[in-house]
Amino acid sequence: MPKKMLVIGPSHVKRLEHALEYGILPGSRLTLEFLGRDGMPIWHPVFTKHLTSADYEHIFVIVGDFRFGNKIFAKTEAKQADGVAKELINFDNDQKLYEKSLATIDEWIALFGNKITFLFWDLLGREFTNRHENKYTIDGQYRHPVWNYDDVLERYQANIFNVGFINKVGMNRLAVDSANHFSMFAYLMIIDAIQHVENKKYLTKEELEFKFRVLDKKFNQLPLDHIYLVCDLPIFRRLKGALDSGALPNHSKLKLFTTQEFIELGESLSLAGGAKILYLNSFRRIDGEDNAAKYRRLVNTLNKISQNQPVFNLVFYDYLCDYIVELRKKQQEQPFKLPDPEDVCSLETLHKIHANAISYPIDDFMFLHSLFELSGRLPNFKGFFYLLMSAWLGQTSAEFVNFYYRNFISDVFEMANESFARTDVAVD
Repeated sequence: MPKKMLVIGPSHVKRLEHALEYGILPGSRLTLEFLGRDGMPIWHPVFTKHLTSADYEHIFVIVGDFRFGNKIFAKTEAKQADGVAKELINFDNDQKLYEKSLATIDEWIALFGNKITFLFWDLLGREFTNRHENKYTIDGQYRHPVWNYDDVLERYQANIFNVGFINKVGMNRLAVDSANHFSMFAYLMIIDAIQHVENKKYLTKEELEFKFRVLDKKFNQLPLDHIYLVCDLPIFRRLKGALDSGALPNHSKLKLFTTQEFIELGESLSLAGGAKILYLNSFRRIDGEDNAAKYRRLVNTLNKISQNQPVFNLVFYDYLCDYIVELRKKQQEQPFKLPDPEDVCSLETLHKIHANAISYPIDDFMFLHSLFELSGRLPNFKGFFYLLMSAWLGQTSAEFVNFYYRNFISDVFEMANESFARTDVAVD
């Protein structure tokens, strides 16, 4: 019978649960339960109450930002114990929150002994950023005035999943945003951590780099020849940032342009034979704005692109992001507002008007939900995979994408979790 494990922590846990539930990651051989709460400090009673009322063979804790819950210092009656209030950040509050967090960890270790393991993910991310910006560093030695990874490593060495090397060298590829939410490369590491946690098998820098190489090489073996992603500036900045940091893998055949760059280059742009062009535009229908005028500007842009490249596909990217946000609200039984399908600027109407528009299955919540990060307007790895497949194949069904992606990512995880020292799995 598979072993039963609890994974608890802040939004990172919610994202890991989402990735497993919606097919972004292959299934685990363990029976995993999740308790993730956005911005919730480790000392919150919700966590402790759950831990003391259930029985697990192991508990894996992803420790959030020590500043979570600093609203308890607010001089109001409506105190909240989640998130971070910037105006309440100061040395004294930081010190109190740190001590409160460590006291909770001490209590849990006293209760569960070697059945509980901690990954200080946000602390690692904070140190990486600080080191990169040369903060709290004197004579080459880093030392934060309140919290330091070396201190928690020494204090909890019997209960810590130690990947301390990443606070110096590895976080760029492991996070998709400033909150250090997991990239696909981090998922490779976290799944490995969870599945080996009981025998304290720590991941080394060399093993993590091997996992990087596996995903990069497998990704570049996809037959995505000569793809040109043409993006309106806000979308371009998001994608380029993720590609430059390595949070999303780059494909050797991929070319990324802003819309203006692509139009200005015009005929001087030497496209490879069989080039595939996908235009990601930022048009969005917004109540109270002149959507008709915005749409006319979009049509004008489409005409400029087609003057030199008559064959291309397009995605109403930012509009799709808005649509998914509203679908998520609907699923959570929150107030939502989806455009009337008969509206002249609805996604349904736009897909009918533009035969070359990639028509995402907007009635398939599970599929759409699996393609984008839970915050922001960045595709996750599966969503990026789908964008490139749309550029390569044009219209393709969700069923086909799910099938193709599932086989691809299972193959990546199977190889990446093999011993990097074995010659038969070498990727160089």
